[in-house]
Amino acid sequence: YGVPVDLLRALTWYESGWDNERRSTAGEIGIGQLLPVTADYMADLVDADLDPAVADDNIQLSARYLRYLIDETGSLADAVAAWHQGLETTRRDGITGTAPDYVDDVMALRTRFG
Repeated sequence: YGVPVDLLRALTWYESGWDNERRSTAGEIGIGQLLPVTADYMADLVDADLDPAVADDNIQLSARYLRYLIDETGSLADAVAAWHQGLETTRRDGITGTAPDYVDDVMALRTRFG
């Protein structure tokens, strides 16, 4: 999907430590900690039957979601913020709340995976 691989690696490491068994209290699933509705939407975009409970599929869905957020926001930092706080909140309010620290942490991790 043409996303920076180091950013995808950093983002998913930060989210789950690459543990596909991880489930959040909010219902996020796997390596990318995707909400089921997000995973379903991304699977529809790629026209594939992908299961976020399967590690390879979760990575593909996460990469597609990151591409979507980059395209929608026009900025890597805003895309990472949108991953954390939601696209609509990022569009409306910018990077707020805990998102600045989240973005800084993910961006700092990129150097480990570049």
